[in-house]
Amino acid sequence: LTEEVRFVVVTFDPRRDTEKVLRDYADRMGINTETNWDFMRPKDPSEAEDVVTGKLGIGFQREGDTFIHPSYTFLVNPDGYVERAYRGERPEVERVSEDVETVAKEFA
Repeated sequence: LTEEVRFVVVTFDPRRDTEKVLRDYADRMGINTETNWDFMRPKDPSEAEDVVTGKLGIGFQREGDTFIHPSYTFLVNPDGYVERAYRGERPEVERVSEDVETVAKEFA
């Protein structure tokens, strides 16, 4: 499903998560940003809050250099609607894979 799926990572700390930091992270994680991975980096903290809290509905607060927030993975269909939301740092791979296949078949 490589051609049908895109992964988008969103940061809400654009001051710390510079383009170089995100490139280094991608390299460490073996992410090929030339294929189906994108990193969304808002231009400033205000835009980050608008995107993360306003558009995605994920609240967060800053405590020093740390952000307190829940982790979500969203499965979004080609029309832009959220089909599933998985809470937690590591969603169950098999379940997510099955859901991705289901959505991809519906939009093939």
